[in-house]
Amino acid sequence: MEIRAVLPRLQQIDHQLAGFLLKLQSIGQPCADLKDSLQEKSHELSEREHQLKKTQSEIKRLELEAASFADQIKTCEQRLYSGTAGARELSQLEQRLTELRRHEFDTEDEILDLMVRLETERTKYDLVAGAVAHFQEELAIAEHQEAEERCTLEKNIAELNNERQKAVAELGTEWEARYERLKVSGHGTAIASLVNGCCSVCRVSLPEDFVRRVSQGGEQLHHCEHCGRLLL
Repeated sequence: MEIRAVLPRLQQIDHQLAGFLLKLQSIGQPCADLKDSLQEKSHELSEREHQLKKTQSEIKRLELEAASFADQIKTCEQRLYSGTAGARELSQLEQRLTELRRHEFDTEDEILDLMVRLETERTKYDLVAGAVAHFQEELAIAEHQEAEERCTLEKNIAELNNERQKAVAELGTEWEARYERLKVSGHGTAIASLVNGCCSVCRVSLPEDFVRRVSQGGEQLHHCEHCGRLLL
């Protein structure tokens, strides 16, 4: 068994695993953001729909009210022009007819205003409905992509875990424990290398005689005098 070959390979596997696991944890964020946007727009759409129905209901009520005024005007006119009413009744009928026509005019004017408002509300409703449909489509695409990416990541993680088990088996229990301690103390990186007389991780320049001993190789393994990582 060659420790100098197995340890770097194990660290490389661990770094790849950490990267894949991090991606796996954050993989659902785009879908989560789209779901939040969809929920927000769906709520807005519900409010728009409620306002539409409220305005339509108010228009219907006023149309019934206007129809009632029209019927009352017709009845009043028939009575007024029947020639059977007395002078006092004629005066009251004329006054009543004036009031009814005013109420009818005001009601029809209010209906027109509501019809204009209804068209504006329909336009806003259609815009929000379009946004909801867009987010639904985007979410469906994102969920499909997420499922594929998750499947790929889980497959890669499983393959790396198998490779890791083989590397750990080559190391043996003692070296595995030593590696794990170094990984913890080294914040995930247990192994470093010499680069121009410096530790490749902490970048600290090391003494020349120490660098010479590390460069010579051999069975003895050395740790960085600054960060404590194993130098290979």
